[in-house]
Amino acid sequence: METLPDLVARARRSDRPALRTADREMDYRRFCTTAWKTSNYLRHLGVGGGRGVAVLADRSAPALLTFLGAALLDTPTSFAEAPADVAEAIDAVDARAVLVPSDHEGAIEPPAGTSLVVHGGDPAAATTENWAEGVWSENPAFVPSTATPDSIGLVTAEQEVSHGELLDSAERVAAEADLTEDDAVGFRGSLADPAVVAAALAPLVGGGCLVLDGEVGSDVDAVL
Repeated sequence: METLPDLVARARRSDRPALRTADREMDYRRFCTTAWKTSNYLRHLGVGGGRGVAVLADRSAPALLTFLGAALLDTPTSFAEAPADVAEAIDAVDARAVLVPSDHEGAIEPPAGTSLVVHGGDPAAATTENWAEGVWSENPAFVPSTATPDSIGLVTAEQEVSHGELLDSAERVAAEADLTEDDAVGFRGSLADPAVVAAALAPLVGGGCLVLDGEVGSDVDAVL
């Protein structure tokens, strides 16, 4: 693998589990297709061409899929540790969309030209976008990505991390943990840390299942 879009390439579609949350499981076919739909939805919101997306870091499928959707558009994501950090994350990537859990909607005031998107519940304001509705209404068409290994996939206050660097780190983590495609793997820490993002990607690199939500360490083969 050379770029983050390779994680959701057409050839990876199968009925093997890719993503598991407290209440659902997504196979690689649906995982790839949903990443494509997320990418198309983000493009509709103006993301792309270097205009990125800010995400309030949480252990959720929408957060991870939005990160991959932005990568498909060859544009970066900035994860915010807390609601107070969202404005900085928006500035870091010139975000055209910001994704937060619905219970944080009232705490976020994006600048003009940036769409506020919520997941996990219906938006309170008519101007706020609903991630689930927006994504599922999109065409599941795969648009070839222009991303390269040197494309920036993640931006923090301290650094910019390329697709190649994230995948190299994920592959090292997978090798050190001896992960296989039969493993279900959880992770600790916040996606605002690039090392944690790499750990979250590690099971996906090898075709395994990433476990989100719930109690980390419960019903998993490894915790990174």
